[in-house]
Amino acid sequence: MASLTQTKDSLRQLVIDAYRDEHGERIANWRNVETKAQGNVAVAGIFIAGVFAFITKSGEALTHYENFILLIAVLFLISSVIFSILVLQIRTIPEAPLGSFLDYTVKRLLPLDPDEFFERVSTFNAEHSKEWRTVTNETIKILQLKADRLWIAQRLLVIAISSVALATVIRLAHWGTL
Repeated sequence: MASLTQTKDSLRQLVIDAYRDEHGERIANWRNVETKAQGNVAVAGIFIAGVFAFITKSGEALTHYENFILLIAVLFLISSVIFSILVLQIRTIPEAPLGSFLDYTVKRLLPLDPDEFFERVSTFNAEHSKEWRTVTNETIKILQLKADRLWIAQRLLVIAISSVALATVIRLAHWGTL
């Protein structure tokens, strides 16, 4: 039968493994949010170019309503790009306690006398878990900030695209093609 110490160590190792898996998932989510932000910038850029083409290539002068709607669309598109860029902003998070952390900690333990060594080893997994908790909490906080900004950027993009569509409908009605 396993000793109490072995059981505790096994549970602590289980926690560390779970943190490592969770960290991998958070980093994948981080990449997904940034990929979506990049796509948002691309779509907004295309629509900004479309608005300018709409303004410059239009056969006749735009009405005040069309000008106002397109101005609103451009402002929302630019705002969407800004929020997307904020999502892509470089963020510093604590380094995951992987190889370099373990290497440093083990090198500190090895030269100790046997009594101190066994005493310190017994707290090793607890310290390791604490490091993972710090990394995980900070990653979650920054990931949530990125997701919130992306959500705003996407909503601004939807409003802008709707505005461009409205201006197009008004223009078509003005030309009598509807």
